[in-house]
Amino acid sequence: MVLPVHGHYDHALDAPFIAAWAETEIADLSDDSDDGRGTSLEEIINASKIHFDKIGYDLNWGAVRRDRWFDSNKDTIATRNFRDFKITLVRTKHNENPSLSLIENWPFEKETFPLSVLNMRAGASVSVHIEHRGKTMLIVPTSGKIKTEFCAEELKADVLFLGVGGLGFQLDEEVQAYWHNTVGVTQASRVFPIHWDDNKTKIQKNTGENDPVNLNPPIYDAHNRTLRIFDELVADAETEKPTNHCQFVRKRKRLTAAEHQSSGNPEIKFSPLFVKFDPFIKLR
Repeated sequence: MVLPVHGHYDHALDAPFIAAWAETEIADLSDDSDDGRGTSLEEIINASKIHFDKIGYDLNWGAVRRDRWFDSNKDTIATRNFRDFKITLVRTKHNENPSLSLIENWPFEKETFPLSVLNMRAGASVSVHIEHRGKTMLIVPTSGKIKTEFCAEELKADVLFLGVGGLGFQLDEEVQAYWHNTVGVTQASRVFPIHWDDNKTKIQKNTGENDPVNLNPPIYDAHNRTLRIFDELVADAETEKPTNHCQFVRKRKRLTAAEHQSSGNPEIKFSPLFVKFDPFIKLR
């Protein structure tokens, strides 16, 4: 299953191509309330087929199935069983910053495929909770304003892939609230920061390194500041405070580096690049 978590180019670009290559379904996040502003997923799939057929790709487009998850814009959560996976999509707000506001408010012009980046609006934005064989993970792809979205008991997660793109622009209090309402309420034991790389530059191959490619963070995002705040939150005895959103409290003592590995505090790790890995390995 292909799950584009929102419509921006760095999340949805070529999603129909991947679905055709994998011969699987693609999640449709639109609903009956859509006003027709923009291009429907069905149009994008058809245009993708024409484009990739024309340049010589032999793909099974007949296997691509469009699966609508939400019936109306009032639906905030939807769950499907896919093989032996339980997948839950949770509507979450996209991060707001000046450049994204420009894209979202740019005059829309319907055009032929491929679309301009400026015409790839966010649309519906979701996070993804996955349960498989007793293990759980939550993917929060964008650092929007999170409140009560993950308070439900069934959204607890062992591992959290946490979007940090644009978080460096936010106030310390906003970063802390984001941590509390994601890491805190889900009680994640391991946190992987994601969406930290500069997606406007070419991917460079590494030689003699563990990672097959080299990715760089964008110069305009203060990731060092974000990670400093995260480290302080992990170590702080009062990391998890009651909020107006979720009545969840989990106090932790301040730890030395040596004590941290055997503690119940979440650990922050970076995933390897473009290689398979087990996010649950050695999970305490």
